[in-house]
Amino acid sequence: MLNKPLVSAVTVLCISLFATRADAQVIILPTGSATAIGTTVNVPDGGFVLLGNVHYGAEGMIQRGIPGLSQFPIIGVAPLLNHRAIGSQKGETQIYIGVRIHDFEKLDKATFLKGQQIMEAKRAAGLLPREEKPLPARLPSALKRSFSSER
Repeated sequence: MLNKPLVSAVTVLCISLFATRADAQVIILPTGSATAIGTTVNVPDGGFVLLGNVHYGAEGMIQRGIPGLSQFPIIGVAPLLNHRAIGSQKGETQIYIGVRIHDFEKLDKATFLKGQQIMEAKRAAGLLPREEKPLPARLPSALKRSFSSER
């Protein structure tokens, strides 16, 4: 029977021979935050209103060096022996709301009226006949009814 150290050495040798090299890959995921405001406001049509502001921030300091050495006046300020880093981050989020009210029924009526005015102007100028021509008789009656309009 083989000795345990010899089996371990053979195993390590086999793994090192057949192992493939894997390259490291860095994946940076996006970060974000959500802010919500529950409120009621009166805004006119086409107007904007500022609902609120959110201010946020963070500050930090890191100090590295030989402990106790910074207490000495001359040696403690030497940049090679004492390192200090200060950082801060500040931000602001503003939440606005804009209102646009669409009355589609009113828009349809205005479009239809404008079309009638254009047709009347073209008839008055002689660009269109006074009467609409009837549909040809060879069209099926169901198709004829789809073309007819209420007057």
